[in-house]
Amino acid sequence: MSCAHKDEKVVKRKKRKLNEDKGVMNALNKLQCTLEKQVNVNMMNLEMKIEKDRKEFELRKQVVKKEIELKEKAQRLRERAQMRQEQERIMNQDLNKLSPTVRASYEILKKWEIEGLFGNNMFRDLLISLSDWVEKCKSLYEEKL
Repeated sequence: MSCAHKDEKVVKRKKRKLNEDKGVMNALNKLQCTLEKQVNVNMMNLEMKIEKDRKEFELRKQVVKKEIELKEKAQRLRERAQMRQEQERIMNQDLNKLSPTVRASYEILKKWEIEGLFGNNMFRDLLISLSDWVEKCKSLYEEKL
């Protein structure tokens, strides 16, 4: 074999090795690109999941808040209904047992309440005070008898 022929074989082998190395480099570059794309997709999925969880948490929080508000409102309505029943009970007392002055005062208060001149609490307090006073007058009257 001639020296030129040996040199050609060496050159061919080096070219082949270089082409193989280039192929490996291309494959590695493509793999790296694919992995980077997969990492980006995974990050986007994670961000979307975090955002979805955050929105879901906010919605649950709003639902719980609304449930509490509704329960509080129902309780206030029950309390108002009880207060109104107490007012009705006081207003429906037998006025014939009262003195004419107390009866007239009571009638005036009822009229003012119907006309809306009192707030709920003020009228209730006045009626309760008047009712207490009437009860005291009755007991004093009964003691005299």
